[in-house]
Amino acid sequence: MTDVRSGAHHGIIAGIAAGLIITFFDGAFMLWMHVFVPSAYPFILIAFNIIFWGGVGCLLGWFSCWARGKRLFGVSDPLCWVVFFLAPLIMLYGVLGRIPIPHVVTMKYLWETLPPFDSHLSFLWTAFIIVAAGVYVQRHKDAHQTLPLLLMVDFFFAAMLFHFCSNLNFIIFQNTIARHVSKGLYAAVGVSFSNILVYSIGVCCIFGLYGLAISAIKPVARRVLVRPYVVLCVVWLCVCASLYVFYNAGPRPSVNAAQLAGSTTPAGTDQRAPVIVLILDAVRADRLSVYNSSLTTSQHLKRFAEDALVFDRCIAPASWTLPSHASLFTGLYTSEHRCTLGATSRPTIPASSVTLAEIFAHTGYTTGAVFSNAWLNSVIGYDRGFQVFDARASLGKQQKCPFRPFLTVVSYVTNYYSKIILPFRIADDININVKKTLDALSPGPFFLCVNYMDAHVPYLPPRPFCNCCTSNGMRRLDGMMLFFSKIRTIRDAAAAAAFYRSPAKTQWDAFNTSQYDGSISYLDHKLGELFAFLKASGVYDRALIIVTSDHGDMLGRHDLYGHRCELYEGVVRIPLIIKFPHSSRRGYDKRFINLTDLFATILTICGIDVPDDVSAEAFGGERSVVSEYYSGDGLKRAVYDGVYKYMACVADCPESCLPELYDLGKDPFETVNLAVKKPKVAARMAEKLADWERGVRTQYIQQEENGPVSDSLKQTMRALGYVQ
Repeated sequence: MTDVRSGAHHGIIAGIAAGLIITFFDGAFMLWMHVFVPSAYPFILIAFNIIFWGGVGCLLGWFSCWARGKRLFGVSDPLCWVVFFLAPLIMLYGVLGRIPIPHVVTMKYLWETLPPFDSHLSFLWTAFIIVAAGVYVQRHKDAHQTLPLLLMVDFFFAAMLFHFCSNLNFIIFQNTIARHVSKGLYAAVGVSFSNILVYSIGVCCIFGLYGLAISAIKPVARRVLVRPYVVLCVVWLCVCASLYVFYNAGPRPSVNAAQLAGSTTPAGTDQRAPVIVLILDAVRADRLSVYNSSLTTSQHLKRFAEDALVFDRCIAPASWTLPSHASLFTGLYTSEHRCTLGATSRPTIPASSVTLAEIFAHTGYTTGAVFSNAWLNSVIGYDRGFQVFDARASLGKQQKCPFRPFLTVVSYVTNYYSKIILPFRIADDININVKKTLDALSPGPFFLCVNYMDAHVPYLPPRPFCNCCTSNGMRRLDGMMLFFSKIRTIRDAAAAAAFYRSPAKTQWDAFNTSQYDGSISYLDHKLGELFAFLKASGVYDRALIIVTSDHGDMLGRHDLYGHRCELYEGVVRIPLIIKFPHSSRRGYDKRFINLTDLFATILTICGIDVPDDVSAEAFGGERSVVSEYYSGDGLKRAVYDGVYKYMACVADCPESCLPELYDLGKDPFETVNLAVKKPKVAARMAEKLADWERGVRTQYIQQEENGPVSDSLKQTMRALGYVQ
């Protein structure tokens, strides 16, 4: 019994040491992923790995001593630790690092991870390390004295092999130097051979270093009294130091200090209202309490709406993030700015357009942006005009790697600290950075744009919001069971079609909707905290605050999930709530308005001239409201007129793509296509869409292809330094 207890005790120490080594490799994701890392993550990571792997070590240490007592396989004491402790510990680590997280919305996995580069060949390489350790302890009679060092060295290099062999493609992609070296090899010897060459060299180098480390164990043990606690303390200090370096090496917001200093005015000298635009990514209007009184998902927004003007018919210019935000920032429709996939091979905000932030910066406002969505980056041009720009992705990007921290799986299953499994920053972290940005922009007038992603797929609201909107008691584990049962069921197109017509789809959609609503409830809670902060700081009353979205989500209607899809109401009808300075206008506005029009609306409220060559009209104007979607089947558009909505394929579409006409007054869920029953209405709507297309297309050709830029736009661009 004493030997077993001693084995468990030593197993805990060895397990903690393994946990510290794992923490080092898990922490390295903070360095080479180049993402935002929550401040508590390093502490949670090291605590979890110590507790979990310490527990695993306790069990394996107990089993090793039990096996030695039973003389299993006739192995000696040191060899028992290699066979019954080190081997299962390494293999368990290799398996746990490969567990994918299910995505209960798309019936795929949370992130379509790259396959392991070597197709799990790393298990063979680590087996060689285990064999080498066994040979070492058999050949050295005093192996028990160096066993603690031997176990740690073996586990360290086994972990290195798992990470290198599995994540090689991702490491090359993320690392600039490795990317340039690999490009040179690709050009010289071809892609396949160069990958194998890099892999082979890397594995050989790891084994070479392992051999050097093994040969140094005995000399080190002779010079230094090797005690487990001493080794553990040294490893602890090294890991803590590495975590500090990894965390502080992460990206920081981009700050143009010169422009910011030039725009800042002394407090009280400029009375213009601050402008704050809050974009709730993927939030559809009918899931908010403001627009649907039967829901309690957004009570803070509902109280905010009492101080504001609520637009009941705001339509997104596109069904996904990139073109919708571009329309908001430029006042142009998708056909004009073409900043979308499908319209061009490299979507960017056109250089000839002037963004909302550039106009505000030119008129003396300080400008800042805090974006959670990774599409809103400087490569595409969303940083233009912003003096403080923060569009960092979150640590959840590590889910794309074939081998990743096991902590993320535990976080998903338990729904504790779930922010580390999402590739975007959640509202809690966004609000922290918003407050820092406000400090940098104040005290003069400022323009601040914020993007929240919490209601975006994969719908993972934190506790307790994951349970606040469930009607049938379903929880995260129920969603996982649904996922795996449907993965087994849907094996081909016929099975998928059967699923979409089965009662199981209703259960699936109910769970997804409950998690979507829970995500909105969490976001609403954090918006309430932000509004309270703005009131306490004296900004709320005097500010122009706009709450809107870029698109909605389908939630299973028309057998569609997510967005970037056909232009049904679930994905294009979005909220728009405008709180004027001192709440000078309140109530409801029933007119149609496009998110594109918000460009002109904001400038008009602030008393700034709207550029002539934009499609945006303040508060909606008289132009038809249109939404567009560039898909693999061609360009699709939707147009509104009264209660009618008309959708049609207008370019490069197959013959099977038929026009759709809906009476939204009688059929808000678009279930009955009236295009055949009401041909005159359909023809009138088609002509309305053609009239809109002729006007917008002509404007686009004049500006971007054939004709010169207008004089007013030239003057604005010259003032901003884009032309001489």
